[in-house]
Amino acid sequence: MCTLSEVCTWESGGGLCIEPKNEDALFDAIDYLQRHPDQALAMGLHGRDYVVQHYDWNVLARHYLEVLEQHAQPAKAAERPLARFSQSIRA
Repeated sequence: MCTLSEVCTWESGGGLCIEPKNEDALFDAIDYLQRHPDQALAMGLHGRDYVVQHYDWNVLARHYLEVLEQHAQPAKAAERPLARFSQSIRA
């Protein structure tokens, strides 16, 4: 079973996954990154891009508002309490 951090790491290409509490695997991962600085840099950039695309505050706020709007009672857009805020984030 994969943890969320493992899934994010694989999806983003932003790092290496190692078995918890496995000192040898940790040493090997650090050694690998030291011997392959170009790949380490690429992983860092991929990881950053993934976080910006999926966990940026504006992205999370838009997603949260979409969920709220899907579950809210139908109303005119101007009458919804979050309408103005929602419009400002989507701009």
